[in-house]
Amino acid sequence: MSATYTIGKSIDTNLPVHVKEAANGLKCNCVCYECNERLQAIQGKNENSREWHYRHDNTNSNCPGNNETALHQLAKLILYQNKFVETKKKKVYYVDANMETVIDKYRSDVSAKYNDQEIHFEVVVHHDLKADKKHHYQSNKINCIKIDLTDPHLLSAQPEQIKYTVIEDKTNKAFIQWNEDTVIAVPDSGNNYLELFLKGLIAFGSIFFIYKSLFSRNTRSGKYRRK
Repeated sequence: MSATYTIGKSIDTNLPVHVKEAANGLKCNCVCYECNERLQAIQGKNENSREWHYRHDNTNSNCPGNNETALHQLAKLILYQNKFVETKKKKVYYVDANMETVIDKYRSDVSAKYNDQEIHFEVVVHHDLKADKKHHYQSNKINCIKIDLTDPHLLSAQPEQIKYTVIEDKTNKAFIQWNEDTVIAVPDSGNNYLELFLKGLIAFGSIFFIYKSLFSRNTRSGKYRRK
């Protein structure tokens, strides 16, 4: 029996299409992400997740489908079409999004511009971000946010829920590298001398204040009074 799922790939655009946003039957003009065979959009009257799904047009197909890849592709498209993501730390606005950008020997899911810096998004559905790729972001100080979509319920979720999880859910975002966390100051030599002078002045003032306080206390106690 053929597998059923909610996300197919458009023959016209090569982009993911949720069954709720597709035309009915073969008019959906979609194929399977796993076997690339034609799909039918099965759309019931009640519009719930069980009645609305894709199935292979070939009823003898034993293809298991690839829901993880389909969800991964849809998440990338959602990021590409939007301008911000919510995180626990802050709301991150971005522009000029692109899908699958090459960074040295790696490829990020989505790249964009954030405050004139490069930012990358990595979507995790089944396998976590590999250690060497994570190290590449960190060692090269490239802004990167990981979006966790490993919740199995998302594989058959409604498009609104998937979009909410990708964009607005604050609990599933992690900063792999974020340059605003570390401020590296490189003062010039003049500023170095000024900084040392101010520190010395503060230290001298602190010692003078302590000495004055002790002298005043001893004076009140009669230690330094003439006999």
